[in-house]
Amino acid sequence: MENIILLKHSGVLFETDHFQVFVDVISDVSDYINSEKQIFWLVSHAHGDHFDPKVFPKGNWIHFVLSNDVSGDFLKNDVTYVAKDQLHVIDGLRVRTFDSTDCGVAFLIECDGRSFFHSGDLNWWHWSSASATQQHAEAVAYKQVIAQVINYKIDYAFIPVDPRLDFAMSWAADYFVSVVQNVKVIPIHFDKSYTIVENWINQLNEGAKAHFLLLEPMNHS
Repeated sequence: MENIILLKHSGVLFETDHFQVFVDVISDVSDYINSEKQIFWLVSHAHGDHFDPKVFPKGNWIHFVLSNDVSGDFLKNDVTYVAKDQLHVIDGLRVRTFDSTDCGVAFLIECDGRSFFHSGDLNWWHWSSASATQQHAEAVAYKQVIAQVINYKIDYAFIPVDPRLDFAMSWAADYFVSVVQNVKVIPIHFDKSYTIVENWINQLNEGAKAHFLLLEPMNHS
């Protein structure tokens, strides 16, 4: 049975019977760590809203899987560095990587028969300040990556719903549920704008709303 906790911004804890998988954590999670389980700590890219070495847990039993744009001598553990389009199997955890439409990678993680997709900064970016050509290129790039993702079974997907994009904030999530079957999409990347995302969810019809699982972040600090 899985347990899912949304931490801060895009930080996630996905827990199964034998695994704890932390992704893009930038807040203190020491109270959540269960050393009796296999613990994995993943970072999709080096942006400060997804990566903070100051909150990395200590312990040589923790497995770190970091995008290869993350650098520094902050770790003494063995680290698996990843790039796009790779598959790594580490002590029973399967980590498949996909390209991003910004930096680093997106992750598809499988453990204990469950699977979840974490986008990192893979998003349908549609900035009002960008040219029409750039906006079109962003749409094409996002859909090309998702065309690869749909080949795999996914139980949960953590997808950016970013209010900074205004009317386009949910385009990535909307598109994802339109092409990926039997998945629950959990919005991330909304920083302190939970109420805006909550209002968007509440305005959906019941059929559309059923595709989404809105979790309130456990850590707002």
